[in-house]
Amino acid sequence: MRIKDVLLATGTGAFFYDDQAAIRSG
Repeated sequence: MRIKDVLLATGTGAFFYDDQAAIRSG
């Protein structure tokens, strides 16, 4: 899995955007 430099900081956690999917962490 290649995590790209895109990262959305939200009030409930962070979203890491991969080439094929978005994995929610936190």
